[in-house]
Amino acid sequence: MFPTSILQGTYNQSSGSGSSTDINSVPATLGHIAELNSKLYSPSADTNIYESTNSGTTWSNFTAVTTSLHNAHTYSIVTESNRLVFADNSLDIVTFDGVNNVSNINWINGNTLVYIRKLGSKYYVSENLSGGNATYYTTSSALNTGWTSVGTGTASKWIEEGNGAEIYDNGSKLVRSTDGFSTSTDIFGFANATNVQLLTDGSNNWVRFGGSNQFRISTDNGVNWTNKYMIESGGSYPNDIVREAADTGSSFYYNNKFYFLNSNTSNGYTPGKRFYSLPTSEFSSTYPEVTVEYDFNVSTNSELQGQGYTTIIPLYITRIGTKAYVSAFDNSLSGTVTPLLFIMDL
Repeated sequence: MFPTSILQGTYNQSSGSGSSTDINSVPATLGHIAELNSKLYSPSADTNIYESTNSGTTWSNFTAVTTSLHNAHTYSIVTESNRLVFADNSLDIVTFDGVNNVSNINWINGNTLVYIRKLGSKYYVSENLSGGNATYYTTSSALNTGWTSVGTGTASKWIEEGNGAEIYDNGSKLVRSTDGFSTSTDIFGFANATNVQLLTDGSNNWVRFGGSNQFRISTDNGVNWTNKYMIESGGSYPNDIVREAADTGSSFYYNNKFYFLNSNTSNGYTPGKRFYSLPTSEFSSTYPEVTVEYDFNVSTNSELQGQGYTTIIPLYITRIGTKAYVSAFDNSLSGTVTPLLFIMDL
């Protein structure tokens, strides 16, 4: 758990791609961020949920929420017209209406849930591998009935849908279906990963990051996959290989680009703590080039210098509209932790 900061403030910088970036000191280390009724909400490291009414500039503890079940490590938040839905760290599905109503729905098997996602008309959840070891779905918006198991041994770390195909990732293989997992195909050859990123552009392009120096792409809607190495734009192989290794859910697709955070440590080729974009136009390249959208290293980003920052650690990234929100914190030499939120134009 991270301590909270005392002051909130906003500092305007330029990102690596030249677009505007606001740096906000926030009251607690935030998790993923969601929008509801023109306000922003985030579960946090201090177990509270925080609200912003000004697009993320300032945040306050949403005291109407009395439960302490919220967790900064919430990988996914389902945003609907009248509520937010997420899985907490106490075996529950949580719904929040943005006013004062929080509902905690006990999971049917009493096993820890990894995520909850809504794909089309179905809600998907997965138990962890050491729990019930299955992925489930329901079409009931009540979320307390109709759950159907995809099958024992189908626990997954993430699930995605695009162009008629649903694919889930269990950390070492992908499972692809075009009929709601009545039938499916196993796809092997993936690096075994704790934190996975499985993304699609909603058409035929898919990407799977898994924390190794190689990643895999598909250009035929997830049927066939090819290993690739990414390099920083203008660089060369192998001197400028980029490794993606952020927490699951810390990536997104927007406007013909896949955006992601890399590891917080160097892979021996390029620095860690950078925010990148991978254009789909690069998929055909032998070594796809990625652009540094923002560099969180104080020593190499002059715009972070002179602000009192020491070691900035980016944690989670969320896209809302045309902006990317990166939850982070700065760790000073004296051990003081300052929670931060970077807001970037895409």
